[in-house]
Amino acid sequence: MVDLAYVPPAGGPAPDPGAVAAGVAPVEAGTRAGPGHYYAGGAPGLAFTLAPVHGVGRALLPEAGLRWALTVLGAGLPLAAAAVAVRRAAREGGAAPDAATLAAVAFGVGTIALPFALRLYAHALVVALLAWSLALLLARAPSARRCALAGALAGWAVACDYSAALQAAGLLVLAGVRGGARAGGAFCLGGLPFAGLVGAYHAACFGAPWRTPYDHHANLITRTIVADGAWGFTAPRPGVLLALLVGERRGLLFTQPAALIGLVGLVSVARRRPAHAVALGVVVVTLLANAARHDDWAAGQSFGARYAAAALPFLALGLPAGLALLGRAGPWALGVSVVCAGLGAVGEWGRDVWTTLDAAWWLGLRARGVELALLGQAPHALAAALVGVVVVAVLAPLALRGLLPAAPRAAFVVATALPLLIGGHGALRVARAGPDAARRVVVVRQLGRAIDAAGSLEELRGLHQQLFLTGLDEDADLRARLARRAAELTR
Repeated sequence: MVDLAYVPPAGGPAPDPGAVAAGVAPVEAGTRAGPGHYYAGGAPGLAFTLAPVHGVGRALLPEAGLRWALTVLGAGLPLAAAAVAVRRAAREGGAAPDAATLAAVAFGVGTIALPFALRLYAHALVVALLAWSLALLLARAPSARRCALAGALAGWAVACDYSAALQAAGLLVLAGVRGGARAGGAFCLGGLPFAGLVGAYHAACFGAPWRTPYDHHANLITRTIVADGAWGFTAPRPGVLLALLVGERRGLLFTQPAALIGLVGLVSVARRRPAHAVALGVVVVTLLANAARHDDWAAGQSFGARYAAAALPFLALGLPAGLALLGRAGPWALGVSVVCAGLGAVGEWGRDVWTTLDAAWWLGLRARGVELALLGQAPHALAAALVGVVVVAVLAPLALRGLLPAAPRAAFVVATALPLLIGGHGALRVARAGPDAARRVVVVRQLGRAIDAAGSLEELRGLHQQLFLTGLDEDADLRARLARRAAELTR
């Protein structure tokens, strides 16, 4: 990984950034007093949460089984728990039972929470913790005990992702709105143990509770990003904010329309319902913070606005009102959102929604949990594509039946045919050209679009480094696009 923090020995130099990026920098055992040490480059909460599972699982399971178990327990089940919390929060927020259920389904399978539940990122766990904290605070007359538990869940979320502090602050405001100063105090007390845990971790690894992995990042590009402004943040940029809402790279419209429907719903009821007004404020602040990231607002090779994922439980609170505004078009808009989220779930992520579709078209679909369980770690690309085609072709019509029971027969035909068409083409391509040639097509397309969309010279330098690492630095077309975009940015 390139996402590493490094603490050198006293007076010693940091490692060569190129060696770290290439994965060949030495990882030396020891402590801060010894020869130096590498640490994870992000918050430790997810690792702390899954450490007991890992300790037991590595003694009982093969490597592939352990990875599957960690992913299910650290991402898949948290999404299911988050959907339950969203339904409860929607009911407490005044939604009818059917509307609350539909909001929970839209959140679970129609937003980027779904793609992240199939990969062991911290986002699924963070979303689950924040969703339950929100549900507890929305209960009628929340007690001090409930508020303390909500604070503990929010503190746990921040331990998993530092940026979740924004949403935790919004939940603190909601606690005050719902129960006054006593509720706010209980909320803070609930979060204190997790603040102490993270502070102790920072002190042990980096020398002080306020020193984070980002202060010691080993990768030159990341260090450059963090050095701009305040830890990589400057003033929010209107163009980036617009891209987060409706842009084809990370925009809600192209990757998770359900989230955009939730935003519209929050706006429509915020004046009448204080809790929804707080939720709207959390969403707005989250999007502004994402738009204030100097260089990495798009979150690299991801799907959707990853840095805004923690706002999804708050957006889901507006889904009942948003779907009511759409009327009969609501279920169909939800269907489009499920397709978008499904693409992120079964496709190999690109730089935008189109290069994600490119990956699915040229490499086949990826039913990652089933693929890992059946084929083990690092399966052959053709076998993975074939398993993905079969699994998704079976699941797609079943999902349609659950979401739109009255859908016409033609819709079920399309739901079955699309995975066969998209995934089948990828499987044939891998079989005919070989996995390396097929992957080269995907990588060239991704890097080409990323170069054309680069917003700064720093981002362009990072892409140039990726050309080198992927062996494409001699590709004439990509080099020409690099030079052309660099000249445009320089002007």
